[in-house]
Amino acid sequence: MRFAAKEDIAAPIDAVYAVLSDLEAFEKLALRKGVDLRRGEAGSEPGGRWDLRFRLRGRQRHVKVTLLALQPTSGMRFSGQSPNLDLTLAGSLIDLSRQRTRISVELEVLPRTLAARIVLQSARLSKARLTRRFHKRILQLARYVSDRLAVH
Repeated sequence: MRFAAKEDIAAPIDAVYAVLSDLEAFEKLALRKGVDLRRGEAGSEPGGRWDLRFRLRGRQRHVKVTLLALQPTSGMRFSGQSPNLDLTLAGSLIDLSRQRTRISVELEVLPRTLAARIVLQSARLSKARLTRRFHKRILQLARYVSDRLAVH
């Protein structure tokens, strides 16, 4: 299942990239939201690794996240694995003008087990609602970036 969203931010691309590439700030934000976050070893990957544990829908979840790419030109790319799902999150920045940047985010969710395949198949029935929620989250991300830039 794939989700995509775009939002425009009234700021130059360099400033937006600086906020989005501040991974430590996102780690602190996740900790404040109740996520048990442990930073893993970088290994052979170009970026960092994180083990995330959090409660979702009454159950404890575990996701291993790997930063695959973080560059102003190619954007950011994360990979995630849980026991049931493979996740790919890709974000890119498009310079619309000197003071306007478009952030584009795509999330792809693939099942690893038969049970996950069945859950994703039933989630397709409510794809419109899930897409709205995804757009809302990307809008919140754009507001977070705008707020961080307004403080500086």
